[in-house]
Amino acid sequence: MNGSTEPRKRFFACDFHVHTPASDCFQGPRGNWCIKMLLQCKQNGVEMIAITDHNSIDGYAEFTKKKNDLLSFHQRLIQEIDNHPECRRLLKKCEEEIALFDRCQVLPGIEYEAKPGVHLLFVFPPTLKTDQLLDFLKRGGYPNEHQGVEDPPLRGAWEVLDAIDQAAELGGICIAAHADSDKGIYNTVRSGAYRADIFKSEHLFAIAFNSINTAKKMMSLLEQPQYKRQSPLAFIQCS
Repeated sequence: MNGSTEPRKRFFACDFHVHTPASDCFQGPRGNWCIKMLLQCKQNGVEMIAITDHNSIDGYAEFTKKKNDLLSFHQRLIQEIDNHPECRRLLKKCEEEIALFDRCQVLPGIEYEAKPGVHLLFVFPPTLKTDQLLDFLKRGGYPNEHQGVEDPPLRGAWEVLDAIDQAAELGGICIAAHADSDKGIYNTVRSGAYRADIFKSEHLFAIAFNSINTAKKMMSLLEQPQYKRQSPLAFIQCS
């Protein structure tokens, strides 16, 4: 409205369910995957993603290492450019890749499998250290040999609500991954009271769905007294 003093709201294109070669289900190009992923984000106008590998933080750790290595390499090139002008093309390429990292906010995340086989997306603040997330995974029942596995031989140590609360203690938010498909809260958790408690959790921020028809069914659940929430749930689709 003309003359309004309220700031204009802007929507950000985000994807909070992104896998890397750290997940055994990854199907994209593995060579230099960090840059290729950021190029794909740029081409699609995506400004924020969460790397959510299966019970693993390795992909995010590799991503941050790639960025730090690029920044260090850039500094070395700057120092040497006067003595080695032939490196200018390499410097330009390095700066273009750094710009890709700068234009897209990348958050640490985990796709955690909780008892009884439910997938949850946890998205954490970027200030959280990798060691803290590794400790979270190990406390959650996933030693190194079971990290990155889509269908681990052992379930996590936590049930759904426990896992959501544990992530919240680290500042993480929870998105119910593919809630209306295999290993989703809508299809897998059939107990009415327990499922209602999951949907009502104050640390559950969004429901990721595949079918608009089942999304409408989940929305109708939230209208029932036993599912009533204090704050609204977002319904989203992730890649």
